Amino acid sequence: MVIFAVGLVFASFIWSKASAIGAETKAVLAGIQKMKIPEEFRSKYGGQESWLGNKLAELRGEKQAGGGTLKFRAQIVLAHPAFISGVPLDVLFKMVDAFKELGVDGVDINPGFEPWLHPELNKEDLNKYDALIEYIKKNDLEVWLAYHCGVDPEAIKDWDWEKYKKVELATLKTWVERYHPAGINVVHEITTMESRWRKSVSIEEWARLVEEGCRLIKNLDPGILTGAGGLPYEKEMECLRKYLNVKELDFVRLNIYDQWFHTFNNYETMIKWAKNAGKKVYIGEAWRNAAFPEPGNVFPLFWEPLDIKFLEAVTLYAGTREIEAVCFWWTNLFFKYQDPDQPTKEYFKAVYQAIHDGKRTSVYRALGEIIKAERR
Repeated sequence: MVIFAVGLVFASFIWSKASAIGAETKAVLAGIQKMKIPEEFRSKYGGQESWLGNKLAELRGEKQAGGGTLKFRAQIVLAHPAFISGVPLDVLFKMVDAFKELGVDGVDINPGFEPWLHPELNKEDLNKYDALIEYIKKNDLEVWLAYHCGVDPEAIKDWDWEKYKKVELATLKTWVERYHPAGINVVHEITTMESRWRKSVSIEEWARLVEEGCRLIKNLDPGILTGAGGLPYEKEMECLRKYLNVKELDFVRLNIYDQWFHTFNNYETMIKWAKNAGKKVYIGEAWRNAAFPEPGNVFPLFWEPLDIKFLEAVTLYAGTREIEAVCFWWTNLFFKYQDPDQPTKEYFKAVYQAIHDGKRTSVYRALGEIIKAERR
């Protein structure tokens, strides 16, 4: 379509008066919307923009008047095992400061298992996690942890299922005794875990792991909330049916990325199942795209207006579905988007500097406005 050739000038991209986004932020975004979209992204951009515009209008019509009870959390994505070794501790502290300033209620970390399985080989990373979690608590923010099998398939390729379970249960025990977080997600996106592990596990085995993990946590500290969940795919949904039978399971954690655009009804179904079973629902990860950093430009600035529309739509969705909390994932974008032709490795170094220097992006400011609007 010719309309894509001139950049981001879509008739439907006029910001609605009903939007929570303030005038100052809209003025900045107006300049970004004049950027030209590269040819390879035009179709995807147009499709997502149209879907989000329609969904925002629908959700605004469903929203009830009055202040909401929705809680907000932010993921310290730089504390993920893919990043933490290269991130200075003071940068992680400054991320927490920024989250506190934003008005969130808690902080999520997805730390994997390696520092606790081999503490003697990962002393520096383990010390960072210890100091970071202590700092989060000192700032009166909740700490939420989610277990996963790491990001290096080579590290776990020789494991059988018993080894997988043994490592996870030992890690969960250490987390409870060491950190006493507000909540722990026991099983995280089996689609992702099986892909990294390069093995398939039965639905029954995943469900037994959820039961054993939740029971272990509750026996050690009954006050910690326990959960499991993931993505809206067939096997994950069948696993969820089994998880819901676990007495010690407190919540279902759903992750919303670009699957939302084509599996919306699956999310509706999973939420309904959870509520019918008497379980709370959390959106544990949310962002417009789930692309993991790789060579190339993966966080270009022209996506920022759509990222903001996505955050607003997810917030309205969570509020209208009486979901307990929503946590946003790619929080590096609170501080900097990627420059054209900037290698991803160099980009993240620039993010560390931006955090250190107190920089904030429009998506950060917009989310602050969204949070305030939700609480009014």
